[in-house]
Amino acid sequence: MLTLAREQLKVLNYALRGRKGSGDNHVVFLSGVPRSGTNMVMELLEHSPDAKVFHERDPRAYETFNLRDDETVKRLAKSLLPCVIFKALSEADRLTELTGYFPHSSIIWVYRQYEAVNASNMVHWPGSKNGLDKIVVDRTAADWRGKGMTDETWELIKKYYHPNMNVESAQALFWYYRNQLFFDQHLDRDPRVLVLRYENIARDPAAELMRTADFLGMSMPKNATAHVSARSAERKPKLDIAPPIRALCDSMLARLDEVLAQQSHASRAGARVVPSQQSSTTDRHYDPRGRVSTGM
Repeated sequence: MLTLAREQLKVLNYALRGRKGSGDNHVVFLSGVPRSGTNMVMELLEHSPDAKVFHERDPRAYETFNLRDDETVKRLAKSLLPCVIFKALSEADRLTELTGYFPHSSIIWVYRQYEAVNASNMVHWPGSKNGLDKIVVDRTAADWRGKGMTDETWELIKKYYHPNMNVESAQALFWYYRNQLFFDQHLDRDPRVLVLRYENIARDPAAELMRTADFLGMSMPKNATAHVSARSAERKPKLDIAPPIRALCDSMLARLDEVLAQQSHASRAGARVVPSQQSSTTDRHYDPRGRVSTGM
């Protein structure tokens, strides 16, 4: 009930600002590896008066943390508010398919240093190997955890897997192959995609939220990041991860960092493609070729 009341207040506020829903929403899917800071980003984006945000605890859109069927998602994406945001962790392998349902859509991929992610996983699910013991036998056997995995990735996992491997190494392998989905879908070359690193958000939340809001074309209150603490970004656990798996993860982290650096450079140069409809400062007009012009 509280969520619905907040949404209704946003719609009323949107109307009072003289805005009218176009019926052609900007639909956003936020994804990444669990425990990478996606909850924090969703909560920050919920501060925008222009956004309707579906958290994975919302029974309208999710069942046991999985998005409901595609028709339900399409129905929920219709709103008087210009931006509708879904969390899509279990659906990380289907991001290009999901965005294909909507003419105006974007993806946000959040990532975090693998040891911090793994340490958090082991606190919440101690002893868990994230279904790796099942996946090496049958990649469909661990629910969403093995979905979308390529043959090449599966062979790689089987190469590094050992029944007696420790939890730290298993969790690191999970972090690696779930982030591999980002590159398997060529999201590193898709102008509809924004990459965010958790540590950067924690250290400079205002700048990162401004970058995200600008990408999505949303207005954002100045106090939205007041509760964000940089302390979590400074935690640097050192886990007992097998050296070959650590090397895999270091390589993946470097690839993600490179995509982030390229996007940041393009943004500073004014060349970033922003597939949005409206901004708090200018009217943005969508071009079918994926470009945005300001003013009219």
